[in-house]
Amino acid sequence: MSNTSPQHTSTRPGFWASPLSAEMVASASIRLGQTALHDGVAYWTECRPQEAGRTVVVAEDGETTRDLFPAPFDARSRVHEYGGGAFCIGGGFCWFVNAKDQAIYRVPVTGGDPVQVCRESNTRLGDLHWDGTRARLLAVAEVHAPTSQHGQGIENNLLAIDVASGRISTLQSGADFYAYPRVSPDGRHLSWLEWQNPNMPWDNTSLYVAELDIDGLPLQAQRLDDGVAIFQPEWTPNGELLWSADHDNWWNIYNRQGALSQEQAECGQPLWNFNMATWAANESDVFGLFSDNGQWRLAKIGVQHAEYFALPFSWLDQLRVEGDSAVALAGSATRASCVIRVDLRSGDWQTIKQVAEVPVSRAYLSEPQSICFDTTEGEQAYGLYYPPSNDGYALEGELPPLMVRCHGGPSAATHTALELKYQFWTSRGFAVLDVNYRGSTGYGRAYRRSLYGHWGVKDVVDAVNGAKYLADKGLVNAEQLFISGSSAGGFTVLSALTFYDQFTAGASYYGIGDLRAIMDDTHKFEARYGDQLIGPYDSHAEEYIKRSPLFSVEQLSCPVIFFQGLDDKIVPPNQAQMMADALKAKGIHFEHYEFAGESHGFRKQETIVKTLEAELAFYQRLI
Repeated sequence: MSNTSPQHTSTRPGFWASPLSAEMVASASIRLGQTALHDGVAYWTECRPQEAGRTVVVAEDGETTRDLFPAPFDARSRVHEYGGGAFCIGGGFCWFVNAKDQAIYRVPVTGGDPVQVCRESNTRLGDLHWDGTRARLLAVAEVHAPTSQHGQGIENNLLAIDVASGRISTLQSGADFYAYPRVSPDGRHLSWLEWQNPNMPWDNTSLYVAELDIDGLPLQAQRLDDGVAIFQPEWTPNGELLWSADHDNWWNIYNRQGALSQEQAECGQPLWNFNMATWAANESDVFGLFSDNGQWRLAKIGVQHAEYFALPFSWLDQLRVEGDSAVALAGSATRASCVIRVDLRSGDWQTIKQVAEVPVSRAYLSEPQSICFDTTEGEQAYGLYYPPSNDGYALEGELPPLMVRCHGGPSAATHTALELKYQFWTSRGFAVLDVNYRGSTGYGRAYRRSLYGHWGVKDVVDAVNGAKYLADKGLVNAEQLFISGSSAGGFTVLSALTFYDQFTAGASYYGIGDLRAIMDDTHKFEARYGDQLIGPYDSHAEEYIKRSPLFSVEQLSCPVIFFQGLDDKIVPPNQAQMMADALKAKGIHFEHYEFAGESHGFRKQETIVKTLEAELAFYQRLI
């Protein structure tokens, strides 16, 4: 293990010897993604750092587990840059979008060599859905004009692709964004979501349904719901259209008559990726995944209340149901993420794919504790606190350094599933606070929207107050407070270091320093997000400058380490470069790492190793 201050054999927290190396963390960092369940076969995607971040579709039929296609094929959509819905199953084939050329390929569900179905120049496709009635694929398309840049000159629409001829038909156009094109089981109706700038899909979306004519084209559309955040409209096997919406502050499941569930918990998520799924149905029942204070549970939706399953998991995602069987992603504080099958009659479950065995004993694992703390305006914020944990050491009266983690989004949320990246720190004697600052998902629409107009203010002070809360309780060393975050969380980091003197140093992973530039440079999907988070730029230009760390760098006086992918189209590399240049001019110590071939969210094993080791060495020089 390198770059971990090898000269130190100190028992001081922050320098504990840990068996959990950066290489172990990176090799166990396979990311599970989209799932499917078809004819009893479970499918899911794996993003593999060991293969330079390649995403493969995997199938499991109860006897064997197999990759459906070989390298270099890579199932990844680039619509909205975040993608999603890069594959679907139908007609005996897996249909997928290949990352390099954004063309659609088919491969038999038994696996094999992919065959290209269609490729449209300057067009990205995602959210694939199989229309078995007409042997065609439905997709969300993002069409880039040859000169398009900075979110301009891009059109989104819904397409149908005849897989025999490759002929493409436009089903719907005119809205800024689309998602969830879905055909009813009898093939007679099409439903979809759409929304307009400046809304994000977790703000205000519209749900439409239309009858399909003899050519499979939609007739006059009927709007079923709007004015709230609608999530995952899908057809049940019986032909009923259901969706999740946050009419009552919480994402619950609805049909045309009204609410089917009335939980004070979230059966929905911010739609950063296509084909997200927190509910599913069979011929008789509806099942949902509900999040409450960072804990996810599976429930059968009843007339009066939800009946929860007794599963040993605290994180669940990507629910699919077929008959009496369900497939989902799962994890807990002591279980790495996995794919599970659940018998919906008995509640019995089994793991069908464990992405990695936990490489250390439980004595080295820190289990998160949910905390709630007071913050500004008489409000409260939330987080998960991970105390140091290492079988070979004890604190012995010395308080540990603290790392405050700031998630991205800023509408994302922390969860309690085992994250070896966190255990990398806690096994070395750091405490970790994973903050669900105001604006995070999982605490209702009001909490999520409480950040609007206050980005760079409430999220920042919540990170500060979370650290202060733990220091005041005597759990961490108030003189050794660090802060780390990515994307929007990186902006929170830079703002906390600039406008407060609470922290010793910080790490910004592809974070934002100049809010004005990011609104000009970023992609279409988020180009108007600032209207909600701060205000329309035309009328709030001074506020964008005021909240940008770059323009107040004279207030920043502590070291910063920057990590940036050179292919990032969401937060371009010039953001980190401008901040590094400003710190260099001021004479403040910084480190700046750039990674070729990495975009927004690091995917390669060598990058994950390098960033972990560099960040650790950076902090150890300061404690």
